[in-house]
Amino acid sequence: MIEAFRRPRSLIRGGIIGWLIGVLPALGTSAAGISSYLIEKKFSKERDQFGQGSIDGLTAAEVGKGACVLGDGITSLLLGVPGSVTWAILMAALIVHGIQPGPRFMTAGVLPYTVFAGLLLSQLMYFVIGILLVKQLVRIVHVPTEILVPIVAILCFLGAYVTKNYVFDIWIMVVLGVFALGAQRNGYPTVPMILGFILADLVEANFHRALAIGFGSYAVFFTRPISLVMIVLVFLFGARPWALEFYRRRRQGSRKTTEPFSVKSGEFYFGGAVTLILLIFLASSFRYSSEVRLFPVIVSAAGLVLMAYWLLTTVSARKIERPISEDIHSARGVPAILGVLLVAVYALLVPAAGFIIASMSFFVLVMFLSHSRRESNRWKMVSVLTIAIGLFLLSFERLLQVNLPRGLRW
Repeated sequence: MIEAFRRPRSLIRGGIIGWLIGVLPALGTSAAGISSYLIEKKFSKERDQFGQGSIDGLTAAEVGKGACVLGDGITSLLLGVPGSVTWAILMAALIVHGIQPGPRFMTAGVLPYTVFAGLLLSQLMYFVIGILLVKQLVRIVHVPTEILVPIVAILCFLGAYVTKNYVFDIWIMVVLGVFALGAQRNGYPTVPMILGFILADLVEANFHRALAIGFGSYAVFFTRPISLVMIVLVFLFGARPWALEFYRRRRQGSRKTTEPFSVKSGEFYFGGAVTLILLIFLASSFRYSSEVRLFPVIVSAAGLVLMAYWLLTTVSARKIERPISEDIHSARGVPAILGVLLVAVYALLVPAAGFIIASMSFFVLVMFLSHSRRESNRWKMVSVLTIAIGLFLLSFERLLQVNLPRGLRW
């Protein structure tokens, strides 16, 4: 906490960005945290430590998420537009008590001030509880990776399923996880892709809403000052790397001082996979009506154009590097390729054996194939953790009334 207060600029930047994103309806705390993190990475003096536990990045992301909650309250209470799921629930509670959020919210007597006092007290309690429990919570960093990773994977499977109670969503998560692994192994950042998935529904919905306002005319995006300015800014930010590279070459003149670059052979496979996915999206979009397929066609076509540019620049590479063992194997525990296979087997076991049995089997299998098998005294702890995982999932199902998959034999 002291380290965070020693970085007032990170606190201010994260707070302002989070608050501004919170004012915009339906973006959510995830977008606020990621945006605060990315912007802080641009201005921080320790940007080389980002991704390795940088205090600047952690401070900006957490402050941004906290400030987003307060920003959501502005649109929720004063405009009647829920800024997040949490505020939608709070608005529903206010309506039950006879208070309609909106422009007349402040004229509803003393109850609005009670809401503000409750928000203030909740933030104070959050601060106090955090201070009291931080020493206990920090011990999680001492948990071995081969134990922590399968537990996190089980929670990810659980979250993917309970959202809509579809087993197919688990497979979507697995495919996206493999895709993110390939991007990370080849040096492509995954945070912008995560932000794109978060904002995709909102962007598409507002795209069609804007077309409806303009009676189907695309001129609505270029005749309104705000939308025109935003489009220009997007193009400027997108063209910035090419402009800087062109300016650098002009300053160097005719001297060929540019060092030849090299690419990994895995980049070609990853680029081919991305191109294949975009082609499948483009072909699948034509099954729907012209209004529905409009946005997918635009996104897929733009992605294919960028992939064509990537292919032209990659083909000109002077050297192609083969993947080394560090690219294939994890630093410790189960190799990366074997880990992907284990996750795929886990996804197959969920509908066949049931979620609880599949999760316990997955955990034991990871423990057996990792370095833990060399330590016989650890198997007692593995047995206890396996039983604890089963009890947790069973309690989760019973208490929250969630119907987890029970397998083919149930």
